[in-house]
Amino acid sequence: MQGHRIACALFVFIAIWAGPAFAAPQSPEVVVPLTPAETPQPPKDAAPEGLAVFGDWKKLCEPAPGKTTQLCFGFQKVSFSETKAQLLQAVVGYFRADRADPTLIVTVPLGAFLLPGLEIRIKGRKTIRSDIQYCFSNGCQAAIRLDEAKQDALRKAGEAEVVFLDAGHQRISVPLSLKGFTAVLDALKPRAAGG
Repeated sequence: MQGHRIACALFVFIAIWAGPAFAAPQSPEVVVPLTPAETPQPPKDAAPEGLAVFGDWKKLCEPAPGKTTQLCFGFQKVSFSETKAQLLQAVVGYFRADRADPTLIVTVPLGAFLLPGLEIRIKGRKTIRSDIQYCFSNGCQAAIRLDEAKQDALRKAGEAEVVFLDAGHQRISVPLSLKGFTAVLDALKPRAAGG
């Protein structure tokens, strides 16, 4: 009985703590996560061969794992200016053959508090919320399907703010530039056969 009361009290605490200041994802869409082998990894080399630059976003194509085709994706990294430690990585691309919409994969550092997920805040637009679905050795990731409404919001903005909580439940806000996002997304869009 005592354990039950503690569990109930903990639930109420979490519900109050995760209130309006940082709302939990509302009916999040289930996005099948990519495996570590499928997840594109932006290069450590600052300027690898074949790199194309679109504003603050970059585009790269590399051999798709286990296939003869190329996997192309856009990406942006945000790091501490002093230490160069990575705060955020955003990767976008058309990773699913069965889905017309692109997927945005946001990676935050290991140790982030997973329960509330993360938010992408754009001034004057509806906040994009997502669960942090899985963690790999390079960080914890949220895969977000970009439907037309989300694409429109990201295309028309100059900057977004990615918000998540660290292990101490402190709010971390990381700016994500959207300059060049429209161009890189258009460059990634699959072309119709014969087009």
